[in-house]
Amino acid sequence: MPVGRSYFLNEVINMHHSANFIMALTRDFQFLSTLNIEERTEDLCWLAVRYCGCALEWVPQQFKTAELCDLAIRTSSEGLLHIPEEFKTPELYLKAMQYWGDLKNVPENMKTYKICLAGVSHCGKNLEFVPTDIIDDLMYFIAVKHDKLNLRFVPEKLINASLIHFAFFKEKEDFDKGIISSDTIALYQTFARFLDGEISNTLSSVSFTPVLYMTMSKEIKTTAFQ
Repeated sequence: MPVGRSYFLNEVINMHHSANFIMALTRDFQFLSTLNIEERTEDLCWLAVRYCGCALEWVPQQFKTAELCDLAIRTSSEGLLHIPEEFKTPELYLKAMQYWGDLKNVPENMKTYKICLAGVSHCGKNLEFVPTDIIDDLMYFIAVKHDKLNLRFVPEKLINASLIHFAFFKEKEDFDKGIISSDTIALYQTFARFLDGEISNTLSSVSFTPVLYMTMSKEIKTTAFQ
Protein backbone atom coordinates (compact mmCIF):
# COMPACT_ATOMS: atom_id res chain seq x y z
CA MET A 1 0.00 0.00 0.00
CA PRO A 2 1.40 3.43 -0.96
CA VAL A 3 2.80 5.45 1.89
CA GLY A 4 0.60 8.32 3.01
CA ARG A 5 -2.51 6.91 1.37
CA SER A 6 -4.73 8.94 3.69
CA TYR A 7 -3.49 12.13 2.03
CA PHE A 8 -3.54 11.02 -1.57
CA LEU A 9 -6.29 13.25 -3.02
CA ASN A 10 -4.13 14.64 -5.83
CA GLU A 11 -3.00 11.13 -6.73
CA VAL A 12 -6.58 9.91 -7.03
CA ILE A 13 -7.67 12.79 -9.23
CA ASN A 14 -5.00 11.77 -11.72
CA MET A 15 -6.30 8.21 -11.88
CA HIS A 16 -9.13 6.74 -13.97
CA HIS A 17 -11.94 7.79 -11.61
CA SER A 18 -14.21 10.48 -12.96
CA ALA A 19 -14.28 13.94 -11.42
CA ASN A 20 -17.96 13.38 -10.66
CA PHE A 21 -17.11 10.41 -8.42
CA ILE A 22 -14.55 12.47 -6.56
CA MET A 23 -16.93 15.39 -6.09
CA ALA A 24 -19.76 13.14 -4.93
CA LEU A 25 -17.59 11.41 -2.34
CA THR A 26 -16.34 14.67 -0.89
CA ARG A 27 -19.91 15.95 -0.55
CA ASP A 28 -21.61 12.82 0.76
CA PHE A 29 -19.76 9.84 2.24
CA GLN A 30 -22.86 7.67 1.67
CA PHE A 31 -22.26 7.97 -2.06
CA LEU A 32 -19.95 4.98 -1.69
CA SER A 33 -22.96 2.83 -0.82
CA THR A 34 -24.59 3.65 -4.16
CA LEU A 35 -21.71 2.20 -6.17
CA ASN A 36 -21.52 -1.38 -7.33
CA ILE A 37 -18.97 -3.47 -5.43
CA GLU A 38 -16.64 -3.55 -8.43
CA GLU A 39 -16.73 0.26 -8.59
CA ARG A 40 -15.66 0.62 -4.96
CA THR A 41 -11.96 0.65 -5.66
CA GLU A 42 -9.41 0.85 -2.88
CA ASP A 43 -8.60 4.43 -3.78
CA LEU A 44 -12.23 5.56 -3.70
CA CYS A 45 -12.73 3.80 -0.38
CA TRP A 46 -9.77 5.66 1.09
CA LEU A 47 -11.13 8.94 -0.21
CA ALA A 48 -14.57 8.29 1.29
CA VAL A 49 -13.19 7.29 4.70
CA ARG A 50 -10.86 10.27 4.62
CA TYR A 51 -13.92 12.52 4.60
CA CYS A 52 -15.96 10.48 7.07
CA GLY A 53 -15.09 7.32 8.96
CA CYS A 54 -18.73 6.21 8.71
CA ALA A 55 -18.02 5.28 5.08
CA LEU A 56 -16.07 2.29 6.39
CA GLU A 57 -19.45 0.51 6.50
CA TRP A 58 -19.50 0.26 2.70
CA VAL A 59 -15.85 -0.59 2.13
CA PRO A 60 -15.28 -4.12 0.77
CA GLN A 61 -13.69 -6.39 3.37
CA GLN A 62 -10.48 -6.85 1.40
CA PHE A 63 -9.77 -3.12 1.67
CA LYS A 64 -10.38 -2.85 5.42
CA THR A 65 -6.83 -2.66 6.72
CA ALA A 66 -5.51 -1.56 10.10
CA GLU A 67 -4.37 1.69 8.51
CA LEU A 68 -7.80 2.40 7.01
CA CYS A 69 -9.51 1.59 10.32
CA ASP A 70 -7.19 4.02 12.07
CA LEU A 71 -8.20 6.69 9.56
CA ALA A 72 -11.88 5.88 10.12
CA ILE A 73 -11.74 6.47 13.87
CA ARG A 74 -9.91 9.75 13.32
CA THR A 75 -12.54 11.17 10.97
CA SER A 76 -15.70 10.00 12.74
CA SER A 77 -16.67 8.65 16.14
CA GLU A 78 -19.01 6.22 14.40
CA GLY A 79 -16.12 4.71 12.48
CA LEU A 80 -15.78 2.42 15.51
CA LEU A 81 -19.05 0.72 14.60
CA HIS A 82 -17.62 -0.80 11.43
CA ILE A 83 -14.21 -2.07 12.54
CA PRO A 84 -13.55 -5.75 11.63
CA GLU A 85 -13.03 -8.06 14.62
CA GLU A 86 -9.36 -8.61 13.86
CA PHE A 87 -8.62 -4.90 14.29
CA LYS A 88 -10.58 -4.36 17.51
CA THR A 89 -7.76 -3.84 19.99
CA PRO A 90 -7.47 -1.92 23.28
CA GLU A 91 -4.95 0.35 21.57
CA LEU A 92 -7.41 1.27 18.82
CA TYR A 93 -10.23 2.03 21.27
CA LEU A 94 -7.95 4.09 23.49
CA LYS A 95 -6.90 6.10 20.46
CA ALA A 96 -10.56 6.59 19.51
CA MET A 97 -11.29 7.98 22.99
CA GLN A 98 -8.52 10.52 22.53
CA TYR A 99 -10.01 11.61 19.18
CA TRP A 100 -13.72 11.68 20.00
CA GLY A 101 -14.31 10.25 23.47
CA ASP A 102 -17.48 8.46 22.37
CA LEU A 103 -17.57 5.62 24.89
CA LYS A 104 -21.01 4.39 23.86
CA ASN A 105 -19.50 2.94 20.67
CA VAL A 106 -16.99 0.82 22.59
CA PRO A 107 -17.92 -2.87 23.08
CA GLU A 108 -18.40 -3.90 26.71
CA ASN A 109 -15.49 -6.35 26.57
CA MET A 110 -13.17 -3.52 25.55
CA LYS A 111 -14.15 -1.11 28.32
CA THR A 112 -11.01 -1.28 30.42
CA TYR A 113 -10.35 1.21 33.21
CA LYS A 114 -7.83 3.07 31.05
CA ILE A 115 -10.20 3.36 28.10
CA CYS A 116 -13.14 4.45 30.27
CA LEU A 117 -11.04 7.03 32.10
CA ALA A 118 -9.90 8.44 28.76
CA GLY A 119 -13.52 8.60 27.60
CA VAL A 120 -14.75 10.37 30.73
CA SER A 121 -11.77 12.75 30.60
CA HIS A 122 -12.75 13.68 27.05
CA CYS A 123 -16.46 14.05 27.84
CA GLY A 124 -18.02 13.74 31.29
CA LYS A 125 -21.28 12.41 29.86
CA ASN A 126 -19.45 9.17 29.08
CA LEU A 127 -19.86 8.34 32.75
CA GLU A 128 -23.23 6.91 31.72
CA PHE A 129 -21.48 4.19 29.71
CA VAL A 130 -18.82 3.12 32.23
CA PRO A 131 -19.36 -0.35 33.78
CA THR A 132 -20.17 0.01 37.47
CA ASP A 133 -17.46 -2.43 38.51
CA ILE A 134 -14.62 -0.22 37.25
CA ILE A 135 -15.96 3.27 37.92
CA ASP A 136 -14.29 5.19 40.76
CA ASP A 137 -14.20 8.55 42.55
CA LEU A 138 -11.72 10.00 40.08
CA MET A 139 -14.14 9.42 37.21
CA TYR A 140 -16.99 10.99 39.17
CA PHE A 141 -15.01 14.14 39.92
CA ILE A 142 -13.76 14.43 36.34
CA ALA A 143 -17.29 14.01 34.96
CA VAL A 144 -18.72 16.60 37.33
CA LYS A 145 -15.86 18.94 36.49
CA HIS A 146 -16.97 18.81 32.84
CA ASP A 147 -20.60 19.51 33.67
CA LYS A 148 -22.48 19.56 36.97
CA LEU A 149 -25.42 17.91 35.17
CA ASN A 150 -23.37 14.71 35.15
CA LEU A 151 -24.32 14.35 38.80
CA ARG A 152 -27.34 12.49 37.51
CA PHE A 153 -25.08 9.61 36.44
CA VAL A 154 -23.58 9.18 39.91
CA PRO A 155 -25.25 6.47 42.04
CA GLU A 156 -27.12 8.03 44.97
CA LYS A 157 -25.14 6.04 47.52
CA LEU A 158 -21.94 7.71 46.28
CA ILE A 159 -23.19 11.31 46.26
CA ASN A 160 -21.78 13.33 49.14
CA ALA A 161 -21.24 16.93 50.17
CA SER A 162 -17.77 17.12 48.64
CA LEU A 163 -18.99 16.02 45.23
CA ILE A 164 -21.94 18.41 45.30
CA HIS A 165 -19.80 21.34 46.41
CA PHE A 166 -17.34 20.50 43.65
CA ALA A 167 -20.13 20.39 41.06
CA PHE A 168 -21.18 23.93 41.97
CA PHE A 169 -17.70 25.25 42.76
CA LYS A 170 -17.55 27.37 39.58
CA GLU A 171 -20.81 29.09 40.54
CA LYS A 172 -19.49 30.29 43.92
CA GLU A 173 -19.32 33.97 42.95
CA ASP A 174 -22.69 33.83 41.18
CA PHE A 175 -24.24 32.22 44.25
CA ASP A 176 -22.83 34.98 46.43
CA LYS A 177 -24.13 37.69 44.10
CA GLY A 178 -27.55 36.08 43.77
CA ILE A 179 -27.39 35.93 39.97
CA ILE A 180 -27.49 32.18 39.54
CA SER A 181 -29.80 30.71 36.87
CA SER A 182 -33.10 29.07 37.75
CA ASP A 183 -31.91 25.81 36.16
CA THR A 184 -28.88 25.73 38.45
CA ILE A 185 -31.07 26.50 41.47
CA ALA A 186 -33.37 23.61 40.57
CA LEU A 187 -30.45 21.24 40.10
CA TYR A 188 -28.86 22.28 43.38
CA GLN A 189 -32.08 21.83 45.30
CA THR A 190 -32.43 18.35 43.79
CA PHE A 191 -29.14 17.27 45.33
CA ALA A 192 -29.22 19.39 48.49
CA ARG A 193 -30.92 16.52 50.33
CA PHE A 194 -27.62 14.62 50.21
CA LEU A 195 -25.92 17.24 52.36
CA ASP A 196 -27.34 15.84 55.61
CA GLY A 197 -28.27 19.18 57.13
CA GLU A 198 -24.85 20.71 56.45
CA ILE A 199 -26.58 23.62 54.75
CA SER A 200 -30.11 24.96 54.58
CA ASN A 201 -32.20 24.87 51.44
CA THR A 202 -31.70 28.58 50.81
CA LEU A 203 -28.94 29.23 48.31
CA SER A 204 -27.81 32.38 50.11
CA SER A 205 -26.47 30.24 52.94
CA VAL A 206 -24.49 27.81 50.77
CA SER A 207 -21.05 27.36 52.26
CA PHE A 208 -18.25 26.46 49.88
CA THR A 209 -15.90 25.22 52.57
CA PRO A 210 -12.37 23.79 52.27
CA VAL A 211 -13.74 20.38 53.30
CA LEU A 212 -14.18 19.65 49.60
CA TYR A 213 -10.50 20.06 48.89
CA MET A 214 -9.26 18.50 52.11
CA THR A 215 -11.16 15.26 51.60
CA MET A 216 -9.93 14.70 48.05
CA SER A 217 -7.17 12.25 47.28
CA LYS A 218 -3.95 13.63 45.81
CA GLU A 219 -4.80 12.05 42.45
CA ILE A 220 -8.21 13.70 42.31
CA LYS A 221 -6.81 17.09 43.32
CA THR A 222 -4.19 16.92 40.59
CA THR A 223 -6.65 15.87 37.88
CA ALA A 224 -9.69 17.91 38.86
CA PHE A 225 -7.97 21.24 39.42
CA GLN A 226 -5.36 21.16 36.66
